[in-house]
Amino acid sequence: MRNHYDTYRKDIKTADIIEFRGTSFISRSIRHITHRDVNHTALVIVPESGELFPVGRVILLEALSHGVEPNYLSKRIDDTIVGKNGAVFWIPVRDEFDDVRMSIAKSAIEEYMIKRPEYDYMSLATQLFTKVSVNASKYFCSEYVQKKHVQFGVLPKSTLKKALRPGDFRKFPDSYKPRVLLATNDYLED
Repeated sequence: MRNHYDTYRKDIKTADIIEFRGTSFISRSIRHITHRDVNHTALVIVPESGELFPVGRVILLEALSHGVEPNYLSKRIDDTIVGKNGAVFWIPVRDEFDDVRMSIAKSAIEEYMIKRPEYDYMSLATQLFTKVSVNASKYFCSEYVQKKHVQFGVLPKSTLKKALRPGDFRKFPDSYKPRVLLATNDYLED
């Protein structure tokens, strides 16, 4: 197993993206249909105050089957790679957007606490075969991250016409640095 999480952990910042290459049937199916090497996307939150989450822990806010929910990145890495052949990638937001990171976190946390957004199964199913526009009340994983990044200017508003899929964020080099392999058992990056 290659686990670079401890090496990069100190560099992971709020608003960055984590993408997963899972091993379940659904994960493999999503990758097969979308022709991407990842199947899930999550938004990073690194709390600076301990009001809601422990200070300094790397928290993911991610749209999962029960809606948007928080998880520790370290736990999600273990769930994805320990005894499995998954992979976890980090896509850092460019430094030019450092001034909006906390606004993204505040918006994401407030939405999670107040609205408890639901998972968007219908858009996910449609998105597997054709592009859908971004829904404002229910989300699938990459759509959730996309909306937060567009809201604060990390991604251009024109991207809202079509929801991004996991793996699409790398198409925006003006917004993101190259992705980094955080952990895997066997995945070899191109």
